[in-house]
This record gives sequence, structure tokens and C-alpha cells, in this order.
Amino acid sequence: MAHQGATIFRLAEIQQLLEKAAGGDPTAYGGLPLWTFSRERFLTTKLGGLPLVSVAAQKQKHSCCCSPEPAASALLLGVRGEQPFDGSQYPRLPWGHAPLSAEETESIGDWIADGAPDAEPPSQEYRLPSRDWTQSSEMQEVQPAAVADVVEAFAEYQGSANEYRYQHGELRQRMNIDCMLPDQVEKLRYAFARLYELNDWPEDARSYNNIALIHQNHCQHGWERFLPWHRIYLYELEQVIQDLCPGVTLPYWDWTMPQYRPSQPEKGEIIPPALQAFLVSASLEFLKAHGIPTDALKPMVGERYPSQARFFAEVTRLIGAEYTKGAYRERFLDALLAANPLWYPLRYPAEFQGKTINTKIHYHYPTVEDMAQIMSLRTFRDFGGGSYYDDAFGFLDQNPHNTMHIWTGGMNPDAPGSAPTSTVRDRNQSVKVAG
Repeated sequence: MAHQGATIFRLAEIQQLLEKAAGGDPTAYGGLPLWTFSRERFLTTKLGGLPLVSVAAQKQKHSCCCSPEPAASALLLGVRGEQPFDGSQYPRLPWGHAPLSAEETESIGDWIADGAPDAEPPSQEYRLPSRDWTQSSEMQEVQPAAVADVVEAFAEYQGSANEYRYQHGELRQRMNIDCMLPDQVEKLRYAFARLYELNDWPEDARSYNNIALIHQNHCQHGWERFLPWHRIYLYELEQVIQDLCPGVTLPYWDWTMPQYRPSQPEKGEIIPPALQAFLVSASLEFLKAHGIPTDALKPMVGERYPSQARFFAEVTRLIGAEYTKGAYRERFLDALLAANPLWYPLRYPAEFQGKTINTKIHYHYPTVEDMAQIMSLRTFRDFGGGSYYDDAFGFLDQNPHNTMHIWTGGMNPDAPGSAPTSTVRDRNQSVKVAG
């Protein structure tokens, strides 16, 4: 039963509201075209592992003065921007569009609280006896100073969720890289720039090269140490980063989000935009000082490129291939790394002998369904690996682990040995490390 005097929202009104907010784009709701959903589908679909709409809490009737909170409805949490849709795991709904207004969000909450009705029930009147109404003509003036401490104590926190948790003694939470605020991404960029600077001191164990060599020389695969070893490895990397830039945590990448188009990944973002190469206005000034014509490059400022192969293909188109070789190429790489230290020149995402791995070899890009199957495994032996080194692979070690290594690393299309006729044995010819 709805609370007295409230508007009962119908399914059709909620559908129209959601379609308008997303501009008819189903990726705004994780690929779900909610404006076409029936009531039954709203109640049986999940988003982010939570029921899209839950009316379980409606088993108890509620009065006009007290309404139970809808039980973990992903739709309501999402449009409110509450965990896990607060940027810690997923962005606020609708993804890629402006948030709903407070009134629109309240309409969705009221609809769920009323049991997510298909249609408005017959109108009812509720009459209150006159004794329930009171009248007062007196006004009381409240001095601002008297409530200043209360306002300060209960004011809305304007910082990030991680900063709030840390200030109040809680653990920092690793964030989805696509949900990080611009200043959080900049701090991560600064931390990696500092790691690169330490490469000038080969004996410094904290340098980027030395940390990378740990994984190259000692990584554990094919048995039960795969998961704990990598967890400790990432923890140690994070500790070094926090030595250089306190408060920064390593983000994670949710490659199943709609912008990566899991069914056709080569047509999606390829890798997170925060990790892609780009030029800024200062980059053009630097390049011009080294004899590179920059007027024609202005359209490239702010555009993002997953790899240097794609970047230099555009440079070739605009000013000619002669500026993509030798010292000119080195200056371009300097400019790209200065603009975004999270990009790395030895990555060739999705580039694998002229095709993407999901079309070239037997690996397929991991999907939500793949992860659901892996998470449903009943033994750690199947999930994370067994007790025989290099002979007891868990499912997680193969896809997504191997798949995403090949996808994000790729193969340099311009290097010897990267032609379609080359063998796997030649793959290291595409990588050179100084010294």
C-alpha cells in the first residue's frame, strides 16, 4: 500500500524516464534497454551482481510516516550513485550521461517502494480527522552560530570515497579505473612518472624496470601459487607507489563494461582511456622546438590512441612518414610519456599479426558469462590451480589471465618477426630494453 497522498508511478512512466535519461542508449545501463523491460524482467534481471529491482521488502505494509527501504535494488542504487555505483566499482547510472534529477530519482524509489506496479491502482481517498491537524502562528529565529557545529558535522562530504575512508581509519579501496575522478588519475600518473625517473639508478629496487623484472623473472603460473604470488606482487608495487605518492591505490580494469564491447572488442575502447596515448598543447610546443611541423598535428591534441602504431599511422597521414622515424620518433615518444605516464610504448593492445587475438588464435575476449562460470567453480584446484608446478593450471590462469596479457601487450606490427608467417619463437624480436 502506498503512503497517503503520494503519486503512484506506473511502469510506463518509469520506462519513459529511463529512456530519456539514457538518450535511448542501452550501454548506459550495462547494455540493458530498460525502457523495453516488463515488470517481470525488471524483477528477474541483475546488474552488477545485484537484483535490478527488488520488492522483497514490500511484504510488510507501511504507513504514511514510515516506508521501508527497497532491498538492494541495483537500479535505485545506480541512479542515486551509491555503492557499488559510487565510482568504486561502477559509475553512476546512466553511464556516460548526466545524472537523474533528485525528483526523477525519487520517482524511481517511490515506484520500487510501491511494489513496482505495472499500472496505477484505483484511486483512493484518505481522510484525516481534524484533531490530527495543528496550527501555529509563532515563528522562532535560529541563530546560525548555534548550529554551525552541527552543520559542519553533518555536511555532505565533497572528497572521494577513498579519502573519506582513509581519514576515518578504514581501508582504502581499489577503484575501477574508468570510475576514477580526473584528479585521482593525475595522482596515479604522477606516481608512475616518479617510478620511471628511478630507472636512472639501476640499483634502486623501487624503479619501474626493477619491479617489472620481478614479474618477468619470477612470476608463478600453472599452480596454486598463481593467485597469492600476484596479489603480493601488486601489493609490493602499490607500497612503492605510496612511498612516492601517499594515498594512491592501484586501480583495476573491468573489461566487461559496455564501452569495451565484449562481443566485438576490437570496435570498443580496446584499453581504458586513462592508459591511452594522447598529446596536449604543451606537447606541440615541445615537438616544434625539435623541428617537427605541428600545425597539421593540432587535430590530434586530446585524441586518444591505444598504441604507438595507431598514433604514428595518424602522424604519417598528417605530416608524412619521415617524422615517424629516428630522432623524430624518439621525441614523439618523449612527448607522449610526458603527457600520460600511464601509457607505455611497448604495449600494442589488440594488435596481433594484423588481427586481434579473438580473431587470430583460439583465445576469445573474456565475457561476463566466462567470469560467472569461473566464479561458480566449487574447488580452488579448478579455480586457482593445484599443487604441481607448471602442470596444474586453474581456469582463471588461462582465460582471462592469458587472454588479457596477449590483448594488452599485443605484438609490434613494425618489428621483425611480427609478420603473419613468423613463429611464436620470434616474438621477442619486437621488444628491446636498453642494456
